[in-house]
Amino acid sequence: MGALLCAVPSIALAHRPLAVSADGCPNLEQVTRALHQLLPKWQMDGGPDSIGVRVDDQGDRYRVVVGQVDRTLEDPARGCDARADAAAVIAELMLMPPSLPKRKTGGVIVDLAAVGFLDLAPAASNLPTTGGGGLRLNVGGKWIGATVGLSGLAPAHLTFEDHRSSLVRAPIDLGVYSSYRHRAFEVGGELGLLLTPLVLYRSGLSSQDTAPKLESGVRLRPEVRWWLRDWFAVTFAVSIDVAFHTYTLDIQPVGQVGETPRFWTELALGVLFRLKK
Repeated sequence: MGALLCAVPSIALAHRPLAVSADGCPNLEQVTRALHQLLPKWQMDGGPDSIGVRVDDQGDRYRVVVGQVDRTLEDPARGCDARADAAAVIAELMLMPPSLPKRKTGGVIVDLAAVGFLDLAPAASNLPTTGGGGLRLNVGGKWIGATVGLSGLAPAHLTFEDHRSSLVRAPIDLGVYSSYRHRAFEVGGELGLLLTPLVLYRSGLSSQDTAPKLESGVRLRPEVRWWLRDWFAVTFAVSIDVAFHTYTLDIQPVGQVGETPRFWTELALGVLFRLKK
């Protein structure tokens, strides 16, 4: 009977009086009592502008008529009180149809991640390697959004023949990300612009080489997240950084001995907190 009740069309009616009638099983008293329990604010004294609520006993079935809505229900057991309750439920659905909740639309999601990472330049001759940490902020919707990352790295050592220099980098990236989540795991990726302030230092470098510089490039960053709570996840990412240009190193009195690496790869492991959902 539940499926039948859900399928009953509703009618929007003002609080007009009800004209209740019933015969047999259930009787008028049973129907009126059941209606009062579900519709306590409705008058049931009839009148010229009243809405008819009628229950007809048809043996192993019974008929419920509310206004222009007519339904026949099976009840071989002839439970009169149960019939009266069912008739009252149908009347309530007709006279006071439930309002459906508004569908929740996707809101803004804000994630903050703290990561530690290993950074290396695979194309450089001596494979310079360093480590560091950083913060990432993602703001967007369920599938796509904007991201910004700030990082700080320990000095990386560059070796050119017999000459060794140290390179300090602090990458900053700004881009867009997209992700897909299935249960506890989420995979995604970021593509963005990379700006990296850097400083080279070594005795013998020219003042031009040791001055702070700004390197620009692009970053591709695939990522996997493992959600342990609705608000907390472990994250692992691999970043591929490509610089648009490099800087040469001149050591006095030798001259030019090399250039800064164009390609860097970053392996990052961290924790992520969902600040807003």
